[in-house]
Amino acid sequence: MTDVWTSVVVIGGIAIVAFTNWYILDPILAILVGLNIIWTGKKLLQRSIAGFMDASFHPTNNNSLKM
Repeated sequence: MTDVWTSVVVIGGIAIVAFTNWYILDPILAILVGLNIIWTGKKLLQRSIAGFMDASFHPTNNNSLKM
């Protein structure tokens, strides 16, 4: 979904700057797109690292799991 929002903001920003000549909008939108990419990348890394980490139950719960 990040790709969709990034594309919408970039294309919308180009259109707005072309029609209104608000040149300050371009760097503002670029910063927002960059922050969105960083935020999404951070969440993706957290999920990936969590998948690699080996986790176990607390020792007090191990006894209740034994048959």
